[in-house]
Amino acid sequence: MSVTVRLLRTLAITCLVCLTSITPSSFGYTPSLASDDDYALFKVHLEGAASYREILRAGIDIIEFNPANLKVFASTEEIFWLNSIGFRIERTDLSEVIDPSVFGLAGAGLYHTYEEVELELHQVESNHNDIAKVYDIGDSIEGREIWAIKISDNPTQEEAGEPDVLYMGAHHAREWISVEIPMYLVNFLVDNYDNDPRIKRLVDERETWIVPMVNPDGVEYSQREYQMWRKNKRDNNNNGIFERYYDGVDNNRNYGYMWGYDDVGSSPNPGAETYRGGHAFSEPENQAIRDLALHNEFVFAISYHSFGQLMLIPWGYVDGDTPDHKLYTDIAAEMAGLNQYLYGNAKDGIIYNTNGGAIDWLYGESGTLAYTFELGTMFIPPEDQIDAIWLRNRAASLYLLQIADDPRQIYPSINIYTDKTDYSEGDTMEVGLDLTNPHDETDVGVYIWTDLPGGDKHWVVRSSTVTLHTAFNYSNPEWKSYTLPPLAPGDYCWHAVVVDPSTEYVLDESVAPWVFTDS
Repeated sequence: MSVTVRLLRTLAITCLVCLTSITPSSFGYTPSLASDDDYALFKVHLEGAASYREILRAGIDIIEFNPANLKVFASTEEIFWLNSIGFRIERTDLSEVIDPSVFGLAGAGLYHTYEEVELELHQVESNHNDIAKVYDIGDSIEGREIWAIKISDNPTQEEAGEPDVLYMGAHHAREWISVEIPMYLVNFLVDNYDNDPRIKRLVDERETWIVPMVNPDGVEYSQREYQMWRKNKRDNNNNGIFERYYDGVDNNRNYGYMWGYDDVGSSPNPGAETYRGGHAFSEPENQAIRDLALHNEFVFAISYHSFGQLMLIPWGYVDGDTPDHKLYTDIAAEMAGLNQYLYGNAKDGIIYNTNGGAIDWLYGESGTLAYTFELGTMFIPPEDQIDAIWLRNRAASLYLLQIADDPRQIYPSINIYTDKTDYSEGDTMEVGLDLTNPHDETDVGVYIWTDLPGGDKHWVVRSSTVTLHTAFNYSNPEWKSYTLPPLAPGDYCWHAVVVDPSTEYVLDESVAPWVFTDS
C-alpha cells in the first residue's frame, strides 16, 4: 500500500470526526365500469394466497410491489373478487401514494404543467442556443406537441463519434415527479456549462436528448381532473366520449419488443390500467419515441417513473436476464452507490413482469442499455421533496453521460457513511469510508468535507492525489466513537468525492446527511 493511501486511510478514519395463462373470467371475474367513489387503495397480502400474477392478468392497478404484499388501487368489485380467491386485504389511505397537499394546487404548484414544460424548454433554447435546441418529435392523441430538447455543443447537427444518451419522463400520467428530474437535468447541464469544466466536457462530447413529458395528455388530465390517472387519452371505443374506466392506453405497454407476449405483463382489456393498445406502436406518443430512437443510436437511456426507489433493467417480459446482464448490473451497482437504490429485474423479484415496455424495446431492438428509475416513495411527493429527489439521483443520472463513450469502463468508487442520521450534543458519531478501485491502477484526487451552517465547509482531505492499485478495496474500516461538541441545530452532510486529477472530473461521489438537534 502506498504512503498516500495510508495517509488517506488515516485521515478518513481519524480526521473526519473533527466536528398469468389463466384468465380473470376463469375465476368468475370480468372487469367492468365503476364510479370514482368506488375506487380506493388497498394492501393485498400474498402469503398463502393465489399468485399475484392472477392480479396482473385481471388488469387490476398494482401500485406497489414486494414479495410479501401488493398495494392496489381497486374497485369494490375487484376487491370482492380478490377476497373470493383467497387474498387477505386491508384498506389503506391514498395519501400514502399522493401527498394530500397537492390536491387543488393552482397550476399543479411547483410541479410542471405541460404549458410550463413547453415554455421553459423554449426559454432554455433562447438563453443557450449555442448548446440547446428544442424539437417537436410528434403529437399526442389530443394534438399536443411532444417536446424534446437536445443539449450538445452543436445541437442542430448529428456529430459522428459523439455518443447519444436519452432521458424520458412521464410515460405514466400520475407520476408527476418523473417530469421534474428531466427538467432539473436540462437546467443543470446548461446552467453549469460555462462554470464547470466537467459539465462542459459532458455537453461538448455527448449528444443528450431529454423528453420530459412523453404522455402530455395524461399528465394534463391527472393534474386538472383526476390525480390517479395513469394512461394516455385514447378513445378506445371511438364513441367520442372519454370514459375513465374504459379509455386510455398504457404507453409503457405499447412498445414493439415482445408486445402482447402474454396477458400477465400487459392486458388486452381496454378498461385495464395496463391495456397495451390495439397493436404495437398504436399510440402516437410511442411512435414519437420510436422514431427518435431509430434516428439516434442511443448508448444509454433512462425512463423515469415513480415510485419505489428502484433501478430496473431488462428483461421485463420474462423472468430472465439479457446477454449483457453483467454489464447492466455492473453499471447499476455503480449508480446504486450514488443514489442508494435497489436494482434488478423481474427475475430478481423486485418488480412484476411487464411486456411492451420502453427499456425492453430499447435494448431488444437497438441494444441501448436502458434503465428505469423508480423515483421516491410516492407518485406525487410533497413539493419540498422535489429538490432532494433530484439531488439523490443527479450523480447517478450523470454517470451514464460520463461513461457513454465506453460503457465498460469502471471507475473507482467512494462511499461515506455514519452510524445513524440524528444526533444531539453529547452523542457519539461514527463515520466510515469505503474506497474501491475495481479496475487498473490509477491516480485519483480525493476531497472529503462536511458542510457547516452558513454554507462553509470543514475540509478533511482537499485535493489529495492518491494512487489506487488494481483491485484496491478499502472497506469496513474500524469504527470509532466520538463525542459531538456543541453545534448549531440544523442539517449537516458529509461529502466524499473522487476525481480525475488532470481534469477534476468527478468519478464518484457520496453524501451522508445527518441532523443535529438541541434536545
